[in-house]
Amino acid sequence: MADLKHRQKRRYANHVPSKGEEVRKRIKAIMRKQPTDDVSKRKSTHRTRVTNGKRILQGVDGRGLIARRYYDLYDIIMQDQGGADRMSEVRKQLVRRFAAASVLGEMMEARIANGDNVDIAQHALIASTLVRLSSKIGIDRRSKVVSTPALKDYLESKTQKGTGRVRVIDQDGEDA
Repeated sequence: MADLKHRQKRRYANHVPSKGEEVRKRIKAIMRKQPTDDVSKRKSTHRTRVTNGKRILQGVDGRGLIARRYYDLYDIIMQDQGGADRMSEVRKQLVRRFAAASVLGEMMEARIANGDNVDIAQHALIASTLVRLSSKIGIDRRSKVVSTPALKDYLESKTQKGTGRVRVIDQDGEDA
């Protein structure tokens, strides 16, 4: 019995795993790891530019007419929703999809205005997709909460320490 186990170990010692086996091992290793609770805790070099907020789309130049329109729509809708800092990642993803579908719809409508033939079913599909996305995102504007300090608090923050006097600066940046 011990001889059989020894032969099996020897046989598998020289075994070269196939690509599928390597992939399965890697997936199992990834699945064993605990997910990071907060992506922002990772170093910025370990995140993509999209996650860091440097880009909206990976690998897009951004200077073309369609890309600029996409970015404009994305920014306008983000501001309507109260800004990126007040939105969840899911809502941001929905806004991205809405901006992309809007650009496709606008391109199709431009072709209609130029007298070209378009697939009306595809146009209707884009329109209904936009309606569904807008109902999920919400079409109501969300204002950003801006806290304005009371006049007394503002003046206290501008007073010189210990003197109780407000520091007045002229146009040249010198004390008046």
